Parts: sequence; structure tokens; C-alpha cells
Amino acid sequence: FSPEVPVGSRVRYKLFNDSDLPLYYTLINVDPRERLSAFCPVEEVLTPAPEAESTETTTVSATPATIAPGSVIAIPSAELDWAVEAPTGPIETYIVCSTQPLTKTFNTLVSAANSGGQRINPLPEPLPVIEALLTDLSQGDNTDAYTLDVTQWATLNFTYRAVYSYGKTR
Repeated sequence: FSPEVPVGSRVRYKLFNDSDLPLYYTLINVDPRERLSAFCPVEEVLTPAPEAESTETTTVSATPATIAPGSVIAIPSAELDWAVEAPTGPIETYIVCSTQPLTKTFNTLVSAANSGGQRINPLPEPLPVIEALLTDLSQGDNTDAYTLDVTQWATLNFTYRAVYSYGKTR
């Protein structure tokens, strides 16, 4: 049984890090059309312009998302407008946490994020992102196989059903 969440509602995940190591994470959604979307924690950074100009420029950079030891984070953060979208049907969310930085994953997501937002929806090419994630999680040197040490990473899976609220039209 999956909980029902009305289209337009907001879903927020809270992650707790009770360990003494930082945890690196990413979030991937699968919508009812089986399209993937991903969370990419981009940060806008003001950088000084060359001396000839008097304005600052904004650059977008991404760093692997981290949960510090003993802390709590919310995904998405309160300032993001990240609502459940139509169509109705099952939605799966995978939050992958690792003790190793997910550098290749985030570099791949940054190259896919042309809007500058933290949600890439839909993910234009999901296969390179999944391959980068498996490479980040892999502990082996073999390029033909992934060696996944389950003591170094975990995946949390959340499933809910997007529905229309009573009184709303389709």
C-alpha cells in the first residue's frame, strides 16, 4: 500500500546522519511515465568581475551534497518550490547515501542541468547519471564490473501515488 499525495502538494524528505562521518547523497525520482528526475545541489556563487567592470557575476557550481555528522537536512529545502506533478500514478524516490563523495554523479548532473535549478526534470539522459553513480559507489578498479561494498553506501526507497484531489479536474 502506498500513501496518496495530491498533485500540487509538496513532499519533503528529512535525512539524519547519526554517524561520525559525512554522508554524500543524491535523490532520483521515477514518475508514473517512468521518466527520471534528479536532485542536483547547485549553488549560485557571486564572483568578482574583472577590475575593468564594477559588477559581480554569478556562476553556478555544484558540489556533492553532504550531510555533516550529527546533523539533519531536508530535501528539497524550504525555499524550493518542488511540487508533485501530474500525471497521477506511482512515484518512486531513491535517496542514495555514501561515505564517499559522489563526484562523478554530480559532474554528470551539472552537465545535464541547463536551467540552473536543483531539480532536473526530466533527466534528459538517465543512463550516464546511473553509470556515474555506480562508478562513484564502486570500490573496484575493474572498468567492466562494479564492486559495490554495502558497508559504504545505502539506498532509501520511498513510494507514493500521485492523485488528483477531490474537486479538482483532470
